[in-house]
Amino acid sequence: MIAVAQWADLFERALKGVRPGINVGLAAYGKVVEELAKSFIGTERNEWPPLAESTIETKERLGYAVPAPLLRTGDMRDSIEYQVDPAELEMIVGSKELKALWQEIGTIKMPPPPFLRTALFLSEPEAEKIFGDLGVELLSKGAVRE
Repeated sequence: MIAVAQWADLFERALKGVRPGINVGLAAYGKVVEELAKSFIGTERNEWPPLAESTIETKERLGYAVPAPLLRTGDMRDSIEYQVDPAELEMIVGSKELKALWQEIGTIKMPPPPFLRTALFLSEPEAEKIFGDLGVELLSKGAVRE
């Protein structure tokens, strides 16, 4: 049995670890989403529209891998990264490459193969595990290992 004062002390220590713990969790989750999004570049996915014949012909003519959706030089894939804003408790995964935006949302001439949204959606179970483990650690030990 735990005394009220002991419970209050444990709870107070856990609260002090919440913000740093969330940031640790966001960084871990960001890394998962980043790696998954990068793994989609150059890989055909059932939920994506097939490449247009004209795109395949252009890629072949220019010497790029075919079909390898979204992949030409690898620059867009390599530009994908996550960032955590510790003050706002936010995590962002994306790319500063403008062509990543076109790929993610599509254009008038091209349907989207949403690699970032797909990675975020498919990694939700990992987020549940990361933040579930974090909650258990905070409540059981009162601090989070960084």
